[in-house]
Amino acid sequence: MAAQSIPGFMYVNGQGVPQDYGKAAEWYRKAAAQGFADAQSNLGMMYANGQGVPLNMVEAYKWFSLAEAVVGEEAANNRKLVEAGMPPADRGSAKTVAGVGGKTQVSCAKILYSHLNR
Repeated sequence: MAAQSIPGFMYVNGQGVPQDYGKAAEWYRKAAAQGFADAQSNLGMMYANGQGVPLNMVEAYKWFSLAEAVVGEEAANNRKLVEAGMPPADRGSAKTVAGVGGKTQVSCAKILYSHLNR
């Protein structure tokens, strides 16, 4: 999981490869889909800023919600900032996409994280 996040970091920062936000998002998405919280948070930031992906606050909210269980306060603060700037209709959509305020995914992320760090 973390290994797939490394190329994302390299592409975002242009370290050893040309800077390419689109490729960074692809690598972060692979790691994020496997539950790697740092990649989830980074992908949330990319959606919030429209870097390498279309600007999409609902997706940003989803990824920050998923990352919150492991990354903690930073992801929670980012999620809150995204939510504050959303129209009310999008807030409902974002919470649905994240899964009941992110609780289902958050619980799964905590369980996975605790098993990986034994």
